[in-house]
Amino acid sequence: MPMKFNPKNVFLIFILLLAVVSRSKAFNTNANCVYFTLEDHTKKQEVWINYYSLNQIEVKVLKLDGNKQTGIIEGINNDFTFSIGEISKCSYDCIYTIKKGDSVIVSFNLFQQPVVKISNRRYNDYSLNFFTYLNRNSIGINRLINQEINNLISKNKIKLPPAEDSYNKSIKFTDSLLITANLNNEEHSNIVSNLNQYYIRHLYFKKNLKKADSLFQVNFINDRRHSFGPEYFRILATYAKSIHGFDLEKEQIDFPKLYDDISAADFSIADNNFLLYYCMVNINKYQKGLFRKYENKFTIDCKDLVLVRKINDDFSFLNSIKIDQTDLLISTSKQTMPFDIFLNKNSGKLIYIDIWASWCMPCVAEMPNSKVLQAQLAGKDIVFAYISIDENFSAWKNSLDNLKLNINASSLLLSNPAKSSLVKQLKINAIPRYLIYSRKGKLLMDNAPRPTDLISSDLLQKLLIEK
Repeated sequence: MPMKFNPKNVFLIFILLLAVVSRSKAFNTNANCVYFTLEDHTKKQEVWINYYSLNQIEVKVLKLDGNKQTGIIEGINNDFTFSIGEISKCSYDCIYTIKKGDSVIVSFNLFQQPVVKISNRRYNDYSLNFFTYLNRNSIGINRLINQEINNLISKNKIKLPPAEDSYNKSIKFTDSLLITANLNNEEHSNIVSNLNQYYIRHLYFKKNLKKADSLFQVNFINDRRHSFGPEYFRILATYAKSIHGFDLEKEQIDFPKLYDDISAADFSIADNNFLLYYCMVNINKYQKGLFRKYENKFTIDCKDLVLVRKINDDFSFLNSIKIDQTDLLISTSKQTMPFDIFLNKNSGKLIYIDIWASWCMPCVAEMPNSKVLQAQLAGKDIVFAYISIDENFSAWKNSLDNLKLNINASSLLLSNPAKSSLVKQLKINAIPRYLIYSRKGKLLMDNAPRPTDLISSDLLQKLLIEK
């Protein structure tokens, strides 16, 4: 029987459609963000989106998998470049350039190569997924290599063509896309720039310094028209060390001298700002005694106030603490307390200490189970203390916010961990590391079980019974 026309039904259908449309648009509401979604049929994959923030300098990672199929990267002011890193057992090095406000869908083709789509605008697929097409044609200059193939390469069962041949074929393939795929000049220039960066990085790796220096000079220092992808600043730092005669195989070099050499060199303002920032980070790491002196110079020499502020936020306070003042615990409000005072303050309670750092992935992976353990023992006479050995104050503080540890009054930072008598005495040469102190402040276990193991254990319950 035909359904009778009912105005109420029409109205309800209209409201339902409006709700569906609103829901589909709700994810993309901020023009200064980029939105990522892992396609449903690939949700079993684990995808690492590597991207650069803070003037293309600071490397960050967005992880997508079956538990988290969507993600947002905020604070995007210009065109945005990212790369897809590890995916299950495959190693990728594909670079993608998109625009702020884009909604990006990540999937994979039959060869388990990444394929990126943009749902909110039209785009040239060959430009966006260039490296996937490049590798589909067996040219690939980048590292789009399955782990099994990588093992065969290392055992000399598969030989890759010389890098120069791959580079020349890649450039030729790119040129052909101007006609076959309607690539415009800007897209062509961006791709060539990325290929040049891959090739120059390879030349440095093979210690062909003269050729690498020359190519970088011609393609990037002398010609500012090229786009600078996520590899650019890393190669720039290598180039600066190379032309000033530093040993590229040494991680710890004379960074104060490199700073002085760069200050006297003729780099562009943007390159100079980055290189001085790079030197400051490493002076803090390797030559702490000179940090205050060079911080004063950096404040004058660096014309990028964002980088000046970052050096101040990350390192200035920690370097204001005298090097011989070790085992000081620092709160997020920058209040300090000696470790023994912390133990006395918590006298009468069992203390479970987590020695960790924001950059330590195994440490971060334990945090959800640590919260479960806290919930199990809620109301008991036990203190959960998170003591970080980070040497970057703001990185530590931001990590507390991300992990929701900032609400715990016992989230603290250890000053001068490299000189710490506590670290040396307990031989803490790897983290995470867990300690248990008694109600009287006596060390009971210097290598206690992880939260993952304690959830199904009654160890802490037994220790709580003991007076």
